[in-house]
Amino acid sequence: DGDPLKDLALLEGQGKHLEFTQRLIELRKAHPVFRRGKFLAGRESEGSGLPDVWWFRPDGRRMTQRDWQQPSAHVLGVFLNGQEIADRTPRGEPIEDGSFLLLFNAHHEDMTFTLPARRFGAEWVHELDTFDPALEPGAHRRPSRGEVLVPARSMKLLRRA
Repeated sequence: DGDPLKDLALLEGQGKHLEFTQRLIELRKAHPVFRRGKFLAGRESEGSGLPDVWWFRPDGRRMTQRDWQQPSAHVLGVFLNGQEIADRTPRGEPIEDGSFLLLFNAHHEDMTFTLPARRFGAEWVHELDTFDPALEPGAHRRPSRGEVLVPARSMKLLRRA
């Protein structure tokens, strides 16, 4: 409707979305764990002692078949193991990366996650938060079995320290 203040506010909001989207693109470019060419298998194949992917309940325990069947299953965590990437470089060398934990909350209420056991990572560092996109990587550190609040309808990405 031609109001310069509204136009300016819209542009500022778009700038924040653009910055966040650029961060996502750079994160994906920098980490092969997010660009796998092969399907995740849920098992170890590269010798790291942990599976390539593991699904967690908010209490930090493994999701069971029964958990997947629950109509209220709006909250889950995903461990992506950077030491279990089945792809190879063009020269046939293994690809390794850091490991990450994604915490998804599609519920309409805030949820507290308990981070997984120490074998998945002794400490986790903040990388990205859709609720607070301006929060810088490294802003928070949490120990294994520590608690993390994930606001309603948001996602947090943590990197294993």
